[in-house]
Amino acid sequence: RSFIAESFALATLCGGVLQIAAKAIECYPISIALPDDWAELMSGKAYRSARPFCIGRRVHDVPIGLVIYAGRNQATHFNEVKLIEANAEIFRRLSVGNPSLAARGLHDPAFDLSGSNMTNFASNITALLGWRSFEAYDADMRALLIS
Repeated sequence: RSFIAESFALATLCGGVLQIAAKAIECYPISIALPDDWAELMSGKAYRSARPFCIGRRVHDVPIGLVIYAGRNQATHFNEVKLIEANAEIFRRLSVGNPSLAARGLHDPAFDLSGSNMTNFASNITALLGWRSFEAYDADMRALLIS
């Protein structure tokens, strides 16, 4: 019981960190061209709100702005049956993007949304980003907002 309570508390706090990061990107967007490998996907109507987040260094070949966007949305709406298309696609790419698992034909369960109703992945997202210290978070946010 205490492990579950601690895991939920950590996910809730990490969700708050993702919320703050997403709001900063939303409030202080930078104008850049979409990366070539994301331009076609981001041109769809369902991805309109995700476009400003298609920025930053890559993790599992996904720009971290999109990781923040999808992580924040999943943390906020984790108890809903289905995430919107953009979030689901970002999580799909994260689940298949781990090179060591992909080489063996495996998906990363830390980002696999199938059957994950009632699971908050915010702590998995912040771990993937390496945000286990304020300094790491601060460095990424400065890189995203001061380009």
